[in-house]
Amino acid sequence: MAGNFQHFKKFTLSHTWETTWCIASMALSPDGTILVYSEFDDWTFKDSGFDVFDLTIGQQVCYFDTGRIRGYGRSFALSPNGRKIVWRSGNTITVGDLTIGKGIRTFQDSAGSIAVSPDGKSIICFSPEIAKMFDVETG
Repeated sequence: MAGNFQHFKKFTLSHTWETTWCIASMALSPDGTILVYSEFDDWTFKDSGFDVFDLTIGQQVCYFDTGRIRGYGRSFALSPNGRKIVWRSGNTITVGDLTIGKGIRTFQDSAGSIAVSPDGKSIICFSPEIAKMFDVETG
């Protein structure tokens, strides 16, 4: 099937870096300056956390050690302002602050997928049975 690709923007490669493991998932901040990705060990299939890169300087700015769990493709999302990351690990949802490189809040839930509202004030968690919404500040 042929298509018209004229509406796609052309990109110029600006930075490259090597990873230790296989990349399971990634997200780019809305302004295009922050890249977060999750890696897993392709021998043990254990997740190794999240690497956070500032693409304006081409360097890693922090790392979130989320605990090595079996399985990959850990669910995570970035806030619209690119300052927070939300991830699920087991039955815990963690909000991390990208500016300090630490988890700042946790909630208990068995969500499968996570999204952050456009205003960044709510976390929406989806599982096969139900969708729940948490306030980022209070739970």
